[in-house]
Amino acid sequence: MWFDFFTDYFKGIRKEVVTIAFPNQAALDIYWENGPQLPGWGKVVGKYRNGQPAIVEGYWGNGFVILSGVHPEAPASWRIGMNFRTPCRSTWHMPERW
Repeated sequence: MWFDFFTDYFKGIRKEVVTIAFPNQAALDIYWENGPQLPGWGKVVGKYRNGQPAIVEGYWGNGFVILSGVHPEAPASWRIGMNFRTPCRSTWHMPERW
């Protein structure tokens, strides 16, 4: 399956802070760098501000898969020069479902 880039990629933006909305917890600011939107596959776990899926999950074959267009694992060193409302350690604990 092929996915298109998040819309900001087409505005010439290659990395930025994006706010991801989750169904059962507060939104988080997460590092994004050239990541895709993920419509059409799996259950939506998190959404970009344009409503497109940023994080999805589902079964593939005998395994469970999580696809993410953002980098919740990004260390503080990737955040230099960016303004996050969410502290770095907050993105290490993704929604309860995970």
